[in-house]
Amino acid sequence: GAMACGIAAGPDATPEDAVEEMEACKPMSDHVDIGAQVSVSEPTVYEGGGEADVALLDCGAKGSIISSLMERGADVHVLPYDATPEDVAAVDPDVLFVSNGPGDPENFVAAHEVVEEFAGDLPMAGICLGQQVITSALGGSTEKMAFGHRGVNQPVKDLRTDKVVMTTQNHGYTVADTGPLEVTQVNVNDDTVEGLDSTDLDVITRQYHPEANPGPHDSLGFFDEVMDLAQSTSRVVAD
Repeated sequence: GAMACGIAAGPDATPEDAVEEMEACKPMSDHVDIGAQVSVSEPTVYEGGGEADVALLDCGAKGSIISSLMERGADVHVLPYDATPEDVAAVDPDVLFVSNGPGDPENFVAAHEVVEEFAGDLPMAGICLGQQVITSALGGSTEKMAFGHRGVNQPVKDLRTDKVVMTTQNHGYTVADTGPLEVTQVNVNDDTVEGLDSTDLDVITRQYHPEANPGPHDSLGFFDEVMDLAQSTSRVVAD
């Protein structure tokens, strides 16, 4: 599995300092409040043209996700990681989007509650941690990987087309049980879940980062599919 590491620097640093730092480091699953460290504290709106309203739960969202949606005409309403169902309903979105982020997806309790509230009533999309949160909230499960996926050269196979694309990834957790969602893409190296869809629930998720900068950009079409979700279905937001 992934090994722990301690680093000590400076003129008086010793190997013992590094070992002490390493032993004091908490496991990632123990960082239950990590969302607060990476999320916006107040709702923020980015106007992209009014083609659709996207409610983005910011669990550590990359700016390139926001810009990718704006480039396709979406107004992106960025909400804090602990937003309530009422906060989302106030946006009256066409799509709920759960972002990437650090840590154990099971610690993002509020995001789970939002997904549970709107499942089947509002189209949903997610990237990385977002895929894990959506799957878990819909009845699936996640697990920590022995070896996470890191880097810009992760091959992913689309099971519908047999096409392989190169992707950027940076995650240590993965989907174990997909629940009601269908596996559409897998990692070529270890067969872990890379893409999930559900026509019945209007859900589309990806484990990797389609919008990664500087690339690769083989899978940017994901955001076109998200916009199709927003524009093809008229939904009533739950009270």
